[in-house]
Amino acid sequence: MRRSAALDPKEGEAPEEHLAAHPLRCAWRDVRPLAPRLALAAVFVVVASLAKLAVPQAVRFGIDRGALGESDKIYNLSLAFLFGVAALAAGYVFSRLQVAEVARLGEAYLFELRRKVFAHIQSLDVDFFDKERTGRLVARMTSDIESLQSFVIQGLIVLVSSLLALVLSLAVLLKMSWQLTLASMSVMPLLVLATIVFRRRADPAYLRVRERVSQVMARLQENLTGVRVVQAYAREERDADRFEGLNEAQFEAQLHTARLQSFYFPVVEFLGMSAVAIVLGYGSYLAVSGTIGFGVVAAFLFYLSNIFEPLQQVSMLYNELQAASAALKKLYGLLEIEPRLVDLPGTPALRVSRGAVALEEVDFSYDGIRPALRDVTLEIPAGSRVAVVGKTGAGKSTLVKLMARFYDPDSGTVRVDGQDLAKVSLKSVRKQIVFVPQEGFVFSGTVWQNIAMDFDSGRREEAIAAARELGVDHVFGSLPEGFDTLLTGGGQILSAGQRQLIGLARAYMARPSVLLLDEAASAVDPATAEAVEEAVSRLLEGKTSVTIAHRLTTATRADLIVVMADGRVVETGTHESLLKREGHYAAMWASWNRRVPMASARQEVVSEE
Repeated sequence: MRRSAALDPKEGEAPEEHLAAHPLRCAWRDVRPLAPRLALAAVFVVVASLAKLAVPQAVRFGIDRGALGESDKIYNLSLAFLFGVAALAAGYVFSRLQVAEVARLGEAYLFELRRKVFAHIQSLDVDFFDKERTGRLVARMTSDIESLQSFVIQGLIVLVSSLLALVLSLAVLLKMSWQLTLASMSVMPLLVLATIVFRRRADPAYLRVRERVSQVMARLQENLTGVRVVQAYAREERDADRFEGLNEAQFEAQLHTARLQSFYFPVVEFLGMSAVAIVLGYGSYLAVSGTIGFGVVAAFLFYLSNIFEPLQQVSMLYNELQAASAALKKLYGLLEIEPRLVDLPGTPALRVSRGAVALEEVDFSYDGIRPALRDVTLEIPAGSRVAVVGKTGAGKSTLVKLMARFYDPDSGTVRVDGQDLAKVSLKSVRKQIVFVPQEGFVFSGTVWQNIAMDFDSGRREEAIAAARELGVDHVFGSLPEGFDTLLTGGGQILSAGQRQLIGLARAYMARPSVLLLDEAASAVDPATAEAVEEAVSRLLEGKTSVTIAHRLTTATRADLIVVMADGRVVETGTHESLLKREGHYAAMWASWNRRVPMASARQEVVSEE
């Protein structure tokens, strides 16, 4: 089942996420390859638990056969002492082994889970990221993984060993004295009732905590990314108030779980002490009457601690257990979201010989309700330069996104050299068709690593050569360390034009057959606008290109202009032919020319300065 969350415009938060229905079953599939190590860890846990159970038997033997025995008291006491020491030593050794093995096992599982989640996020469609908040995804890879790590590495050992000790201790108690066992277990119905009430209230409460944590992280990530905009518009107090609301919601959620714990944990402790009192009273009576020995009563008290102490430990772990459970549901819920664009086995690769692009009766909607493109039919000759123009919301970006196969059309086809893009492998489409966004994105790394999109030092010269062929090597050569300049924080040390040039050099190095651009120069500072335009010109040589033109001067240089309005192609032609029609394009051109003289005058002043 495929689900993506849309943003709530009122609160700015994404609604409830898709949660996995069977997270433990999903987790077992990932743990199954580690079965041999899991079996070894289980052996260590069992042996350590058995060693712990042996100590009360040594106490029982020492009291009944040694201190209160009729013969060989010293021998029996010595035997009980040696047996107890041996049991404690074995428990120590195997406890260390179980901790080390469970830690290795847990880290191996978490390593694979992190790899799997990251790879899956990378494979999801563009529309998923249009609707999902980045901070929430960051929370999946950070706070949720940390919750699992805390439980798997530390809490899981306590949980398993405690439950095993409880079961084994109960079996030993029944064998020693069923009467005393039944008496001590008389508090169990109350404990079961308290546990049921606690679980019913705690499960949704802990899920709410995880959701509030992800919302706080999403807001924090968003504000850190846009901190310059926040400061530029003096929005610090307003955004602090919005964060305060989310922070208070998390505080209330955490406080609610604390109130639930304050009810349950003291109940467990009280019932445990009540069981001890029952054993002391009724056990003493049975011992005095000769039904059982005093050593049995002493051993019983030890074993009771192995029953109620594990219950208390499990109770104290409930917070971690619920956090881990909520994290599992969210992580595997994310893994269950399937990408819409999936290659079937045997899907052929896209083979581009000329680069002709055709759209045939294409319809598309983002939400299945409002059409973004309607009955679009378009022929783009191989090797031609195409400019797409139109008002905001006309469908320009959507048209280009379908050509890049970020989406498949709802109906109709998009073809390249006669091949339906929906029926060829997505990887081959990405190799042959490259989209250059308006804003050049910069990763953490050096300039050449950003151009090559690779950290392999063998590609350094190739990246520099690509920049040189594009005529922009002097721009990066002037940086403090040249192409080896380290870029961090989204490349804030670079100008907008320099970041865009990295994107253009990156596209040039990919050697695509079809190039799609969101007009580069429209978001570039004047100082590097000329270098960007020259780079774009070189980049487009010999390729089919489609440019979203935000300036009509760009459209005048195109071989074909596509005019869009309300999701339809309303006109196509050259600049001169479209002006003669006196239609949509001619009206846009007239409006543009009324604005351009003033802008040109300002630009000339800047250039002279």
